[in-house]
Amino acid sequence: MDVFWFGIYVGSTLTFIGVYLTRLGANSFHIGLLTAAPGVVNLIISLPIARWLEGRSFIQTTSQLAIWHRAGFLLTFLLPSLITNITTQIWAFLLVVSIISIAGGAVTVSFNSMFAEVVPSEMRAHVVGRRSALVALTSVITSFVCGRILDSLIFPLNYQIVFAFGFIGMALSGWHLRRIRKDDSTVTPPIPVRPSIHVAPPMSVRAGDGRLSGLRFGGSPLIRFDVLRGSFRYFLISFFIFYAFQYVPVPLFPLTFVRLLHLTDGEISLGTGVVFYIAFLITSMSLGWFTTRFGNHRVLVVSAILYCTYPILIGVWGTKESFWLASFIGGGTWGVLAGALIHRLMERVPENDRPAHMALHNIALNLGILGGSLLGPVLGAWFDLRTAMIISGVLRFLAAMMLGAWG
Repeated sequence: MDVFWFGIYVGSTLTFIGVYLTRLGANSFHIGLLTAAPGVVNLIISLPIARWLEGRSFIQTTSQLAIWHRAGFLLTFLLPSLITNITTQIWAFLLVVSIISIAGGAVTVSFNSMFAEVVPSEMRAHVVGRRSALVALTSVITSFVCGRILDSLIFPLNYQIVFAFGFIGMALSGWHLRRIRKDDSTVTPPIPVRPSIHVAPPMSVRAGDGRLSGLRFGGSPLIRFDVLRGSFRYFLISFFIFYAFQYVPVPLFPLTFVRLLHLTDGEISLGTGVVFYIAFLITSMSLGWFTTRFGNHRVLVVSAILYCTYPILIGVWGTKESFWLASFIGGGTWGVLAGALIHRLMERVPENDRPAHMALHNIALNLGILGGSLLGPVLGAWFDLRTAMIISGVLRFLAAMMLGAWG
């Protein structure tokens, strides 16, 4: 149920905040910051949060952090009334999103650890697929309703109502997070962490008898370099490249929809909300079957390859029809890819040392978001929107190849 209500936020605020800023007059740099600013905030807090989480209840901590995270979305509803100057309002939205991300980054690390703890490994593909389906279901309905509202009411009241939907959805999602409990009869307790990991000097790498010391946080390690030994290092690199190249076209999408394809808000909602998430819903329900039949790594790589077609189709054709087709193919592919990414991450993270591994993954995620979100506006400045879309699609294909080699 937490993800059921989260889908309302996805179909409202998350879908339309970039479009709203674009209609206010924001450029690709502003839209890039909209995505990059949370990445910067998450990078700063990921390591301290991971260390802070050690020894705490993931379930209780996640629910407490979610309250502060969800409360921040009330400001997105209030800002259009509080600030009338367009330029000031654009920067205010960017600031609010950054502030929300402080709690959001903490929730991400805590929730991933909680999910791995409460859901048995043999059930994760099934649970992730059902969660993805619920997000798709509520996102489709919400996006359709929001599209009608945006086309029917005056600006900016129409967007304020959409942002109010997002706040309500996030608030109810947080309430359900507080109701999650661990079934100890079906979940194997984590294997105790070796004491040597905890008593090692802060930020140290053991090489024989030598140690490399560095930053400290409350006398404990900020970065566990021993986590980066072996294949997990290359796994993180491949995921970082994927995250970065996945986010390259994100700052360009609102500009492309509004200024290249000349779509109305209702058409954008139908494509990015209804068409995308109907296809997402169809395929996400089959994630467990795909994983059992072909293996999670193969499913991950193939879906990542197919996902590059979303910006390429829009860039090559540059028509409304290409937008509908790209939305359907992209949604169907993401329905499998989103779950495969999570499932693969859970496979590679050891049960006895989740916070440290999840924190490093979160750093890779946010570095990727930051890098991709900044590269997108650069492509938008150097090339026209259609060419930038094609280039971003090629980059996504290269990222899929990296997942195949190291993911």
